[in-house]
Amino acid sequence: MKTFNPTQEMIDAAGKVFFCMTHLMTIEPIIKALEEKLLTEMQLKEVRNPEKVIVDSKYLYLASEKDAELYCEAYSSILSKNGYEEFAKDGKCPFLVAKKELTMAENHLIEVMEPITQTSIELLSSSGDFLKNRAELIDLTLKLLAPFVDSKAILEKEGVVNA
Repeated sequence: MKTFNPTQEMIDAAGKVFFCMTHLMTIEPIIKALEEKLLTEMQLKEVRNPEKVIVDSKYLYLASEKDAELYCEAYSSILSKNGYEEFAKDGKCPFLVAKKELTMAENHLIEVMEPITQTSIELLSSSGDFLKNRAELIDLTLKLLAPFVDSKAILEKEGVVNA
């Protein structure tokens, strides 16, 4: 039986995915709570159904343009007050940025593991159920690489203090 010996690039790619997953799981409830609090305070109404209040930011597109702009201004302010100044300055959502970083890390993992898995992003995208197949490939790949990943090394590479 042949022993699997991943390259350092494979180990690092898996470590980055683990880091991004943890970051996303950490930031999501914080950002969602800030958004919910703001939406509750603002009581934004849907344009086409004024009796209906928007309670989730993913439905903000249903508000009037003016209300959406007011929400974005208030959202930037609330981000600044809660330690997310750099996101408020750039007009970005910390949750969406973390989600994008995770997707990019997962794509990189798929790419570096292609010699082992024989599966590329292009091949996955031509499959019948892209998202399901992609998630399964990432899950299996992470299970394969997890024993080789050093969590302390990941934190040091990501610049986390007191790793």
